[in-house]
Amino acid sequence: MKKWLFLGILAPALLWGASMPIETLLERAATEKKVGLVFIESDYCPWCKRMKESTFENRLVKTKLETELVVGFYNKERDTLPNHLSARHVPTIHLVDGEGRVLLTVFGYEPPGPFIKHIEAAQAKLLAQ
Repeated sequence: MKKWLFLGILAPALLWGASMPIETLLERAATEKKVGLVFIESDYCPWCKRMKESTFENRLVKTKLETELVVGFYNKERDTLPNHLSARHVPTIHLVDGEGRVLLTVFGYEPPGPFIKHIEAAQAKLLAQ
């Protein structure tokens, strides 16, 4: 029972609310040969919240994020990112390789279907490198 409580309530909060230093994200992406997802949000952004609550919680998207990508969440006002990974508007999602090169950038809210296509396009670019 306790295990299910953790998986059902706490695990999504940890996955979608916590982050890691950008250096760790890039190192993991390089080591695991995965696309890194840099999600840039703001506390005041309703579209960021919607992206996390609907798109990222979609079963297919969530599975991809948990198994095929290295995901990091960064707050525009609080976190420092390299200039090429910064954002003027939120949400901004950079899909990057392990060296920090941007494979694809998504600006604004995306529903699950189009977002999965962006992920797959970035994965194809990574494989082509």
